[in-house]
Amino acid sequence: LAAAFRRDPTPRRLWSADGLLGRLLRDAAPPGVERVVIDDGAVLAQARGIAERDAPGLLPALAAHDPAPAEPLFERHDCAGRLAAALHPEVALPGGIRLTVEETRALSAIDVDAGQADAAVDVDAAVAAAREIRLRDLGGLIAVDFAGRGAAQRRTTQRRTTQRWTTRPAALERALAADRTPHRVLGVTAGGLVEVNRRRFGPSLREALTEPAGDALGGRRMRLDTAAHDLACAARREAARGARRLRVRAAPALLAALATPGDAALARWLGAALAPVPDAALPRGRFVVERV
Repeated sequence: LAAAFRRDPTPRRLWSADGLLGRLLRDAAPPGVERVVIDDGAVLAQARGIAERDAPGLLPALAAHDPAPAEPLFERHDCAGRLAAALHPEVALPGGIRLTVEETRALSAIDVDAGQADAAVDVDAAVAAAREIRLRDLGGLIAVDFAGRGAAQRRTTQRRTTQRWTTRPAALERALAADRTPHRVLGVTAGGLVEVNRRRFGPSLREALTEPAGDALGGRRMRLDTAAHDLACAARREAARGARRLRVRAAPALLAALATPGDAALARWLGAALAPVPDAALPRGRFVVERV
């Protein structure tokens, strides 16, 4: 890139990540990754081309999904369910711990409701909070409240225990050690919140998969392309169970986001013929997949 700039300093794009696949190989595959499994031959070939050009060390890790189990990778690992859980504000953990994650324009807040938590539970909560920060790709200022809701009296008692307030930031810092995004645990505020500053490189998971609902309450709804992906995955599950012809009823806007008319790529990916049926009575993000 530096050589290209020296040859011609005119402002222009010098390098492209090749869309979503290139960004995933660049950002999501950690150094030393042993295996990246892909269940689509065309996508695997594209990934190998990107790796050969930009990351030759990643080439041996790229592998095709074993076709013996008919279940696609997304279904085998319940990726749709995990995405839905990552968009839900509440996270239930073993031992009665519950995290509530709220994103606002100013900051992101993580509330830890652990009852009368001891130091061991604080560590578990810190690990869980760090996981949600990375999974949801939260950026900017993040405030973690380990005391939980309705714990003003317990918070006052905890202020007298210096060790408790020093172990929480340290536990969160250790839990975030594997995070490749630049971040810094700032410490504990006077109100007992552990603050983290994490660099924002793009939208969070919630911002990427949802859009403003346009209501007066500022709600959000699934993006059409996200709903179209859910529809395609539902159709692929039916195809994996043996269906060869499928009918999909959905709102016209959702069908338009699913595929262009006459596009055979979706049918090849599904392994089944798909007949779209526009149904204006269905909400924009809802659909029905039926066997023909």
